[in-house]
Amino acid sequence: VLVNLLSSWSGTAIKRTLTTKFWWFSLVMFASIGVLANRYMEHYYAIEFKGVASYAAATFGALFTYQITWYNGNCYSRFDKSWLAGVTGMARLNDLGVQVYSHLCYDHGLCCEVLRLMHLANHLLYFDFAAVPGWDVAERRHLATRGELEFLKSIAVRGELVGLAPWYQAVCWAMRLVSREVHSGRLQPALGLALDRTICQWRQNTTLPPLIQQTPIPLPYYHLMIFELIMFHLVLSCRLALELTPEDGRLPIGPLGWSTVAYILITLTVDSMLWAAIIMSEAWGDDPTDLPAGLLLLTPWVSHRALLAGDPGDGGGLPAPGWDDEEEDERPVPPRRVLLGPAEAHRQQAFPRGVLGTLRAGG
Repeated sequence: VLVNLLSSWSGTAIKRTLTTKFWWFSLVMFASIGVLANRYMEHYYAIEFKGVASYAAATFGALFTYQITWYNGNCYSRFDKSWLAGVTGMARLNDLGVQVYSHLCYDHGLCCEVLRLMHLANHLLYFDFAAVPGWDVAERRHLATRGELEFLKSIAVRGELVGLAPWYQAVCWAMRLVSREVHSGRLQPALGLALDRTICQWRQNTTLPPLIQQTPIPLPYYHLMIFELIMFHLVLSCRLALELTPEDGRLPIGPLGWSTVAYILITLTVDSMLWAAIIMSEAWGDDPTDLPAGLLLLTPWVSHRALLAGDPGDGGGLPAPGWDDEEEDERPVPPRRVLLGPAEAHRQQAFPRGVLGTLRAGG
């Protein structure tokens, strides 16, 4: 296990350190100071300066250790909060599937519409967080009609609704469907309130990761920590280079080897502590150690497709059309049942009056 752990380099802090220019520059600095000490410094003076250099190295090492320990703890807390918010948002979406399946069982199409719009919001929010367009994925997975996509794109590009995010609009559409059922008397207010709370809790938890990532690190603190790291490299180079001063005109081969190995291991460990904190502070992305945002999108989506593939209450779990063509699991298409499919496949449109018609009419 230890060998496998040490041999796994992908996404590790040690690999990041080995690819930084600063660490390699510090090695060149150590070698240069060692050559100067060996050629121009008498062994007697080297012994005198060892105590001062040792004290300076210990001081800067202790200061940096204190700073990096606090910084690592806060970055891990940031990483942990991001993961907790992501899985809690996924859990609330799963809870919504249970409630929709139970409370809206009188209208299968309505169940599909509410969950379709919620999954559309979930996809758009994560893609917005990643700063990449997700319209093609939403269309390929049949999470939005063409009219809805055009309207949402107009919000994102032309700003027809100032300050309104497309994912937020999708959540409002889903909530409006539930509200209409309550106002029409088909859904009891208590059950509508339960759906309302679950949707709001999903929004509260799923929007936390972007806010956590936007939390700034105070520049004075980070600047001081980097300054301490640079000074530690410098004084450690001087201290270990003093071991390379010639004694009786001979090059100390033993101290040369031990000093070089010690400098490489110490600086590699210290710099990797900093990179470990930086990796944890950026919890979302494409690195192997980043949190699985794709899993948080796919897990509830696939579960709800299987849940609502047949009539509510029949427990059939039949396959449904609209499966992602790029997914490995190609499923057969039944002739009638549709889950999260395009508008022409369920009830002509996603809304009774249509999304665009409703908004333009001010309804």
